[in-house]
Amino acid sequence: MSSEIVEDQPRQLSIEELTFKVDQLSYQLHENDDKHSKLLDSVHSEAQALSKNLKSIKERNLRSELDKSAEAKTDTTLLRRFEWTIDNCSSRFPSKSKNDAIVSPEFSMLGFNNMSLEFFPQGRESTWQEGFCSLFLWCSAGTRVKYQLTVGEYTAAPDEDEYNSRMGHGHSNFCLLAPQIDKETDTIKVAIEVLSIVCVSENKSGIKLHTTSPEKLIDMEAAILRQRDVDTVEWTIKGIRKRIRDVPAGLAICSPIFSAAGVGQMLMEFYPNGIKGSTKDGHCGFYLRCPPGTSLIVTLFVGNAQKGPIKTDFDGNSAKGLPEFCRMLDQVVEGQDDLLVGIKLRNMLLEKEDGITSLLLSSDDDKTGPLPSVG
Repeated sequence: MSSEIVEDQPRQLSIEELTFKVDQLSYQLHENDDKHSKLLDSVHSEAQALSKNLKSIKERNLRSELDKSAEAKTDTTLLRRFEWTIDNCSSRFPSKSKNDAIVSPEFSMLGFNNMSLEFFPQGRESTWQEGFCSLFLWCSAGTRVKYQLTVGEYTAAPDEDEYNSRMGHGHSNFCLLAPQIDKETDTIKVAIEVLSIVCVSENKSGIKLHTTSPEKLIDMEAAILRQRDVDTVEWTIKGIRKRIRDVPAGLAICSPIFSAAGVGQMLMEFYPNGIKGSTKDGHCGFYLRCPPGTSLIVTLFVGNAQKGPIKTDFDGNSAKGLPEFCRMLDQVVEGQDDLLVGIKLRNMLLEKEDGITSLLLSSDDDKTGPLPSVG
């Protein structure tokens, strides 16, 4: 079973310790006037930058309040594209300097919240193309998103970024601003289209939560339809000799989750050294898991050893199979380091006379899991 090591949280300082450190810093500042002066200059520069950011935040909050009621009524679960129209460009943009941003209201897409666009009409300090604007997408920490940004009629090539903290990713030299302004309406359209998105968040106890877009869930359901005629699933377990040495009795190698014969969320569990308490040394265990309520005619095979067919009803979280399926080394071919295992299925509800098709799986993406509840 895989596990994650959770680092200890840093100890919080007491009030007395904090007071001591503050006094110590004050003493050092007074001892060195030159450093103190440089520090004040740095604080002054930072205050100017914060002032600009505060102005942008106030503008964003104002727009957010205006759009709040309308946005609350909008279902963004399947929203892929967000368009933002900036008006009064002729009077608004000339008053902006480099690094002076206009920030969109926060929006949600595909069920993900707290996204926003940051638009710099005059670019940033790192903008080296004269007359070019800058555009950035802001997302929450843990987000990985593939997207396309648009200003006016210009759309950039897809970007894919991972957000380690709440920050902006995008382009300092996005496009030439002037041609993208609609002269008739004195507006400019700024947009984003999300192609794919995933978010991973971790709480204080070390648990990681993986959120994916609804489209991923739809794809999983679509896989059931695409693979409803699959009646044979072959799983190649690579490096089987090493698995026999390293995986103790009672520990399973799990296949990727797959769909076949009109059933989704299926998974195979292979025990190279059998389950705990097995009375036959050197025998492997092999099981199949299916959603509760599934009824199939199943044949299981490990190498050349085959068991079945047998009618199997899956209930609860139990797996169906054999704890002492066959003698492991009898199925390991001399000179080969891979083992082919799998299942043959018949779903009486979807009985067809079509030709046999096969789904090939690899153990590259397999997982190690505990002993199942054997049914």
